[in-house]
Amino acid sequence: MVSSMKKMITLSEYCSSVRDGTHDSPKQVDSGKLLITSKHINNGTIDFSSAYMISNDDFNKINKRSKVDKWDLLMSMIGTVGRLYVVKDNPDYAIKNLALFKIGDEWRAKYLYYYLGSQPVQDYFDAVANGTSQHFVGLGYLRKFRIPDWEGHTLTVIRILNNYDQLIENNNKRIKLLEDMAESLYKEWFVRFRFPGYDEVKNNNGIPPVWNYIKFSEIYDYSRGVSYSTEEIECLEGKNLINLKNILSYGGFRRDGIKKYDGKYKNNQVVKCKDLIMGVTDMTQERRTVGAVALVPNINGIISADLIKLRSKINNVFSYCLFKYGFYSKMISQFGNGANVIHLKPTSIKNQKILIPSDDLINSFVKIVEPTIDEIEKLNSQNDILIQHRDSLLPRLMSGKLSVEGKEVI
Repeated sequence: MVSSMKKMITLSEYCSSVRDGTHDSPKQVDSGKLLITSKHINNGTIDFSSAYMISNDDFNKINKRSKVDKWDLLMSMIGTVGRLYVVKDNPDYAIKNLALFKIGDEWRAKYLYYYLGSQPVQDYFDAVANGTSQHFVGLGYLRKFRIPDWEGHTLTVIRILNNYDQLIENNNKRIKLLEDMAESLYKEWFVRFRFPGYDEVKNNNGIPPVWNYIKFSEIYDYSRGVSYSTEEIECLEGKNLINLKNILSYGGFRRDGIKKYDGKYKNNQVVKCKDLIMGVTDMTQERRTVGAVALVPNINGIISADLIKLRSKINNVFSYCLFKYGFYSKMISQFGNGANVIHLKPTSIKNQKILIPSDDLINSFVKIVEPTIDEIEKLNSQNDILIQHRDSLLPRLMSGKLSVEGKEVI
């Protein structure tokens, strides 16, 4: 990726300091400051909604040695190593199990973000982490890690890459707005019961007429995903394997978790666009993925054994909103059992009752929301293309082998 003629420096030389967050587990409290960990960083963003609060005393204790400032860089050190986040605002949170690269300059922070996020470096981190018992990259190793020094053309390179990220970020903002609109409409109609014509009907014990509680098994059938061996996913070509990593915390589809699978499967383990899948395994005690659902995007694939495909008597778009926004995923997650890994047996929820509105109201809701879901998929597909273009440019721009502004960068 980098020419041998380039000057190489360590991360300790590039940054004012290289530190890490706490390795303790501060007690969760109802009110205080957020604690951000490795699992909260994904695709260059932080999922603040899934973080928990710690006391001000614990926050101050952590920040005494690991205070995060604007234009620092964070990187996950444990679990999925190498996830990165450039701190763009003045932060008000503490960190755990994250490397903290103290930089303080926008473009130098973004340079390190792009370099460490490049595929060769990510593959290297993954190989190093796999050689440890806990899938971990240590602070001492990171301090000695060598990168190409900042050069004359570097700022132009980073601005080109940053333009791609700005387009992706703008699309993500639009996606978030559309998702919020779908959630608001669902809750207005089916949680607060303020659906069209609600003021003209008389509720029966708080429930609108023609709405009924129906057993899960009377609405949904399911098929389990495929169990696979390590050898069957150590391949460059094969079917897309949609797995637990494709389920976002508490619902939604994560597009960068797909693996390749070269093994046997059944027809009922194949999924296509707008199929509904549910996580039945969880690696976290917070139950982030067990019971959580996702609509499959325009990506055909095979589901893994950590997922089930739900076949429904009602529209999948409505079912997705019902589980995610109607609190049924949270209810279902409580039926999962396990000490370290939580497993959900679908048979344990077959008799759980779900409040289902009238067919006419479901159809009216889907007519409004489905175009929103389609627009979200369109924006995500645009992001896929932008990411591919950005990542293909990254090694050539960094090495100076691509023409920038009409001149060959040397």
